[in-house]
Amino acid sequence: MSERRPSSPHSSMDLQLAVLRHLPTPILVLSPHRTTVFANRAAERILGSPDPIQSPGKGITGRAPADLGIKLLHNRNWDLVLSRLAAAHDHAVSEGIEGPVHEIDAVVSTPSLTFSEWHFRLLVSIVTADDGMHFLLGFERSSHFERTLSSWNEDQIPSPDRISVTQDPGDHDTPECWRNILKIKRAVFDSCNVAGFILTKDKQFYLTNKKAGELFGDLMGDTNGCDGLSLRTTLEVWDEHFAKQLEPTEFPGMRLVQTMEPFTGYRCGFVHAITGDRVVMSVDGECLYDDDTGEFIGGICWCKDLQVYSDFLVDQLQRRLESHETICNLMPHLVWTTTTDGYCDWFSNRWYEFTGLTKEESVGHGFQAAVHLDDLPKLLERWNYHKTSGNECDVEIRYRRHDGIYRWMLARAFPLHGENGNILKWYGTNTDIHDLVMARIEAARS
Repeated sequence: MSERRPSSPHSSMDLQLAVLRHLPTPILVLSPHRTTVFANRAAERILGSPDPIQSPGKGITGRAPADLGIKLLHNRNWDLVLSRLAAAHDHAVSEGIEGPVHEIDAVVSTPSLTFSEWHFRLLVSIVTADDGMHFLLGFERSSHFERTLSSWNEDQIPSPDRISVTQDPGDHDTPECWRNILKIKRAVFDSCNVAGFILTKDKQFYLTNKKAGELFGDLMGDTNGCDGLSLRTTLEVWDEHFAKQLEPTEFPGMRLVQTMEPFTGYRCGFVHAITGDRVVMSVDGECLYDDDTGEFIGGICWCKDLQVYSDFLVDQLQRRLESHETICNLMPHLVWTTTTDGYCDWFSNRWYEFTGLTKEESVGHGFQAAVHLDDLPKLLERWNYHKTSGNECDVEIRYRRHDGIYRWMLARAFPLHGENGNILKWYGTNTDIHDLVMARIEAARS
């Protein structure tokens, strides 16, 4: 009989991590200190663990993602990114909503992978345990990688003084005047490989460079620009999670000309005009001034760090990581849970498939109908003892399959403890060991 193991600082996550170990999707869990505390077998394989089965976590646990060869694209820093995600999670919780799942493009350069296998999309969610926030990283093959929009180095972006615009001394504020003047500067503006657009101080006129035209299509006009009011009535701009559509006054360009204050890292999203993908971007805004008078005449916004935002992948990870039922249904075992008094309140789909029982026939103590009559007393004796002592429990008993055939299984139960040490719930699994037991019995007879 297995004895209860000493408490771990991560005890409230033990079951979740045990469930995740057998998932086919590579999963990495970072501690509140941003170092690895868990990697399932799929993750260990891509990260180059020497023996994921016999020595789980060897060479991986205790190390930061960057030290494992996981590099974020766009030269992002792991600590800064995780801090931003933690802040977003806290904000969501304070608003009474579930924390979002974020997408980050990364390269995993390890000897176990070929170059074509390096590129991943990391889906990051946060689980709050007893000792703080844990970051759950799911690795998905980056199917969008070749068309994922790239970011650029700062030295590729012209400084504001290189593209600042001098107003005509006659009619200062008409859109026609701006169109004529900006044609002179278009060569510099269009030569930049970063999507950018200019908005006049009166908010009446937008002008994009060629890169922005590729992103927004005809929505923002042609080489002659477009009317500001018309654009703002048709353009949909969202927050970076696509949870809230922004008001026109919240658009990055409008914010810039209204406050006349430069900014960096304004995160928002929109729908790509050509691919139809949802895209999130980081916008930097700079003020434009008249070369001669110093008067504020508009603003320029640079759209950087563009990433394709895949609802499908986010929903997939949300279902896998935030629903224990979905995770348990992926496991090859029969999985079940009980309350502290031993009332069975949930079974995985494989239980119903194996036994042929319905939910109504299984919950409570109904599951006993599937246990061999000769084994039921032993099961109840062991269960009652360990339920009282709070120790892990395992026992070999026979369960009746839907076709009436009994098969030997190893039934295990594991207690989940709260901060005060009290048991909150029991989690159990039944693993088919019929062939092993029969071979053992046959060997004993021989």
